[in-house]
Amino acid sequence: MIPDTIVAVREKTDVAEARRRAAEFAGFDQKYAGTLNIVVTELATNLVKHAGGGHIIIHKAGAAVDLIAIDNGPGIPDVARCLTDGYSSTGTPGTGLGAISRAASFLDVYSAPQQGAVLAARVGPASESNREILEIGAICAPYPGESVSGDRWAFDASGAPWRLALSDGLGHGLFAAQASDAGIEAVMSEREAQPSVALDHAHYRLKGTRGAAMGVVDINPEAGAVWFSGVGNVAGAIVQDAVTRRQMLSTNGTLGHEMRAAVQYQYPFPRDALVVLHSDGLSANWSLDKYPGLFHRRPSIVAGVLFRDHRRQRDDATIVVIRALENAA
Repeated sequence: MIPDTIVAVREKTDVAEARRRAAEFAGFDQKYAGTLNIVVTELATNLVKHAGGGHIIIHKAGAAVDLIAIDNGPGIPDVARCLTDGYSSTGTPGTGLGAISRAASFLDVYSAPQQGAVLAARVGPASESNREILEIGAICAPYPGESVSGDRWAFDASGAPWRLALSDGLGHGLFAAQASDAGIEAVMSEREAQPSVALDHAHYRLKGTRGAAMGVVDINPEAGAVWFSGVGNVAGAIVQDAVTRRQMLSTNGTLGHEMRAAVQYQYPFPRDALVVLHSDGLSANWSLDKYPGLFHRRPSIVAGVLFRDHRRQRDDATIVVIRALENAA
């Protein structure tokens, strides 16, 4: 997965920059170009007018583009009312969120008083990849000022179990990215191998590189179980509800340098639970019980909130959130 584009939006002139970055990042069917322009303009304008600024994260999602707008403003007092055309808290025509909702394949919003807001929208084909069985949200951000992230992640739901992998190359920049690329290719090319075995193989593939921390999760909703193996500071968790989180255990070491044989753990995976996997560019000291109602939002919203509030500014940062839907089992 290529790193996402993150655009800081603080004043009106940044709205045009957000449009430009989204257009060059997209590279998809031009029939959606106008829609992308509208959605990015409305998201960026709302950040300036209502939140005192924020960021727009642009993520390539197959044939579509996912947009996540995050801010630390006063929050949206009445989300449902703001989605109605004609309502405005600033005296403007009041077509912002309504226009996004009509144009985008989906729009989801999370806000709480004095906790800012996170909005997620998709532009592109209405049918979402694997939408009938799962929802997935992800953010992969490079070290501030870098154009290349040393983190990589990949997901494959083509067979059972599904496989999610995340690699955090040692340090940041190009050499870290090369290590992560090698690790991801190794564990995703061995889908038949259990996560721990795949990591042991990746360890040898990464020799001669900078090395990496990695986590591999196999998810089987039908069996109600996940299997996890991690080496180094990649954090994994299963979130059963707003207050129940089970941390998945990693072992010490660095793939490509020094590690013991990878250890694998099995965990229950209740229906509607979330799998969260992130690099140490995010603090692991998070809990959804601080955000009323967040557990039930789309994974892209959950990823956006945790990224906004728990990112460490001196590292690459990646988070992936997956939810299996009812008819996945």
